[in-house]
Amino acid sequence: MKITNVNKKSIDDIYIHDFWLNDFSYNNLMGILTINLLSDRNEFKNKSFVLNDIIYVEYNNVNFWGGDGVPFDCVIVDDNFTKFNELKGKLKKNEIVPSKLKGEVVELSFYNLSGGELRVICRSIEYNEY
Repeated sequence: MKITNVNKKSIDDIYIHDFWLNDFSYNNLMGILTINLLSDRNEFKNKSFVLNDIIYVEYNNVNFWGGDGVPFDCVIVDDNFTKFNELKGKLKKNEIVPSKLKGEVVELSFYNLSGGELRVICRSIEYNEY
C-alpha cells in the first residue's frame, strides 16, 4: 500500500504495537529509509515500511527505562508540532526555501516503550506485510 499526505491517516490502522524493530537502513544518496518490524506472534505478519524521498531523519535510542524495544508504535505527527513547519519557518526568515521543502509530505514518528524515537519527513511510504 502506498501512503502519501492524502491518505496518511491510514497509518493509524496499521497495528505494530507488539512488534520488534528488527532493522532499519538509510540510503542517503537515494533518500530511502527501510524499516522492518517483526512479530513473534503467529497471528501477525511481519511488516516493512519503505520511506521514499526523505527530507529529514532524526533518531534517538534510549534504553534506560528498562524496556526492550517493545511495544512499538507509529504515529502521524500532529500538524501543529511538525519539524517540517519548523524547518520552513527558519528558512523563510532568510527568504531561501529549497525545493525539498515545497509540496506535500508525510511526517511520522516511530517510537518504543524504552523512549527511543525515529522521526521522519518524507514524500511517500510503501507499506508491506510478509
